[in-house]
Amino acid sequence: MSQLNLKRCAQALVITSLLAGCGGTDTGEPAAHEPVTQAAQHCVMNVMPFTPGEPLPASDTVPAPKCFTSFPEAISFATGGTVRLPATANPKDLKESDLKSVHQAAPNEIVIGIEYEDRWTASAYSGNSIVFVSTYGGCGSLFVPSMPAGWNDIISSSRSFAGCNHSYHYQNDNGPATGPNPSIDCGGGCTGMGVMDNQTSSIFWTQ
Repeated sequence: MSQLNLKRCAQALVITSLLAGCGGTDTGEPAAHEPVTQAAQHCVMNVMPFTPGEPLPASDTVPAPKCFTSFPEAISFATGGTVRLPATANPKDLKESDLKSVHQAAPNEIVIGIEYEDRWTASAYSGNSIVFVSTYGGCGSLFVPSMPAGWNDIISSSRSFAGCNHSYHYQNDNGPATGPNPSIDCGGGCTGMGVMDNQTSSIFWTQ
């Protein structure tokens, strides 16, 4: 084989390896649920102040999540820089007492819940996470009508804060629907989701 042909074969092998490492070529078809990427493992999202069954807000009013590569970065952003965890802190390391100072200093910006993926871990409250923040003060009727991209049908454990004694996880967008659609009230926390494992599409928090 000539040197030119050898060079072309080597280039083809490199390109094929790169495509294989990226999951193959692009078919042009969107994935059903995009996974949370390793570049954005921990996200923060504001919560809408309304209840299941109400008309969904316009898409341009639904807050988009902000994502970070570490949980301490996400918590710092969610609390306006007030809570600064050690760089090595994991999602399950956060305590209610850690949030007390920020809830007192900024009562209208409150962390009400954290959802965890847990999918490839051995314990609850770990893995990828998404922090939900209320900018309306306290835990009233706060609702996420649909999970953001990358977070639908992947939640495996959940924690609530700031007096949110109920956190209803629904299989459907916009809360419960008629028929045998499962849901679970995690209260202050669920170390496991039972039949709702990897099934959550919307969440409602209330006292």
